[in-house]
Amino acid sequence: MSMESLWNSLTTGSVFAVFHWDADGIASAAILLKMLGERIVGFYPPRVGVYSLEALPWRRISESRASVLTVLDYGLPGTAYEDLSDIVAPRSVAVLDHHLVEPPRGGGRGVLHYVNPVAQSLGGEEDWPATSFLVYSIPGVGEACDARRCSWLAAVGIVGDLGPVIEARPRAYGTAARLAGKSGYSLRDIAKVVELVDSCYRLLDEECIVHAAQLLGWASGPRDVLDDNRLSRAAEEAAKALRTAMDRVRYLFQRHGIIAYYVESDAHVTSYVGRKLAAMHSDSVVLLLHWAPGRKRGFVYARSMRHQLTRVLRELRESGVPAGGKEHVLAFPVEEPDKGLLEKLADLVERHVFGRSSADGGW
Repeated sequence: MSMESLWNSLTTGSVFAVFHWDADGIASAAILLKMLGERIVGFYPPRVGVYSLEALPWRRISESRASVLTVLDYGLPGTAYEDLSDIVAPRSVAVLDHHLVEPPRGGGRGVLHYVNPVAQSLGGEEDWPATSFLVYSIPGVGEACDARRCSWLAAVGIVGDLGPVIEARPRAYGTAARLAGKSGYSLRDIAKVVELVDSCYRLLDEECIVHAAQLLGWASGPRDVLDDNRLSRAAEEAAKALRTAMDRVRYLFQRHGIIAYYVESDAHVTSYVGRKLAAMHSDSVVLLLHWAPGRKRGFVYARSMRHQLTRVLRELRESGVPAGGKEHVLAFPVEEPDKGLLEKLADLVERHVFGRSSADGGW
């Protein structure tokens, strides 16, 4: 499926946009708002921290009466979107993503427009560091965005997805700097925007996420975002939660090239803590178990600034684990704070990343 045919489906119908709750998803939705205007008849994120069709905002989707449902940066496998196209027919489904997932197999009966160059073996994480950059790269969109001085939105997604590890990805760093510079801004300006908009999902505040997407959609530049009172209040509250979470991080164990940690927090701090730890241990694979006691759920997370985790991710999925991720990061939900899961994950990392066999044969 080409970018042109997907874009044609969005520009000839009414659109409801479902977008990932982080800065990349928000920036992707904001670019669509700028480009499509009144064709966007609704937009909302899935339930924060949940990756499944059940987490989509179904009531809002059905009430919108949109002819096209677009899903941005959500990281579900292609077969899930084939199921989605069947469910929402006769509406069509348009997916833009850059996560490392299995692409559609062609089994759906509904109309599915699917563009994910990473899943479709058309480039890697450095080529497509954010879905916002993918949206910007649709023929005609980048030029229009440059004319409206909104290329900085594509940079928001890249900086948001890579965070403190961005300097270890020189091509992605250069792309982000170029996009920000086209609109007259620095990556420091962009990082400030990311910190504000990411505060919403860390607080599990879906209405705040929608507010952030709307704000970026009409903003003329970062200053409009930085001056927003609602996001400023959210950032203050989230900063307290993040500081508390970092204070609560506990070391669990270490193997050669692997180091594991545990943290408890009811805020959605998994990626923030994991990225910080990965930056601290830049030569290692960091494993993290984040447990949210008030929500009675948690996440296992792995990230490395140096080592690829694609083979680990593949084995987890083949074993039935609902893991998502990219070349250097993976995560999956858990229902109990079982620290033994990190030992099992470390076994997979030893085998697939470092070529060392372990006593355990698999997941």
